[in-house]
Amino acid sequence: MGVGEWKTRIHGVGKRRTWRKLHLGVNAATGEIVTAVATTNDVSDDQVFGDLLDGVEGDITQVSGDGAYDKCKCYEKASQVGAKTTIPPRKDAVPQGNMATVEGLPILGMKT
Repeated sequence: MGVGEWKTRIHGVGKRRTWRKLHLGVNAATGEIVTAVATTNDVSDDQVFGDLLDGVEGDITQVSGDGAYDKCKCYEKASQVGAKTTIPPRKDAVPQGNMATVEGLPILGMKT
């Protein structure tokens, strides 16, 4: 165990311990990190999606992510930059009648 891990395991997480999240944008072809945003643990992935896309220099042709990005605002932001989205729907996703389609398939989004 490292420094502080024993105390955490025995006594639980202290009030002052906070986690940070590093959200990365990676070029799938080269594996190069092209954008990054650091947040506290109370910020969800979809909240920084726009910041990640805005941090990329040049054209974006495709955006991929996990189900955390299956939100209307993420699809709209990707559409604004002209990128195709490949985001799997969440388990409880339902088709949204007013949303666009990608290659003839409906985009699934969370109930609001």
